[in-house]
Amino acid sequence: AISVIGPAAAATINSGCPQDLSLDVFPVGAASRTILGKAEIVLLRTATDAFRVECWRSFSDYVFTFLSEAAGDAAA
Repeated sequence: AISVIGPAAAATINSGCPQDLSLDVFPVGAASRTILGKAEIVLLRTATDAFRVECWRSFSDYVFTFLSEAAGDAAA
């Protein structure tokens, strides 16, 4: 699993995921199967500004790189 934590966590994930991550729609404890870029993922909200991203092992490098680049863009 990949943890995405911080004030830009939702923006980082939304750079490649169509899931509505507003707290009203996707509260703490929510989970969903969705996509991130070209990979199917399971997304869990573990805190207000923290998410857990799970994917098939064969997609893990792709998903990690995607999120790393998106985090840089979200921080800029």
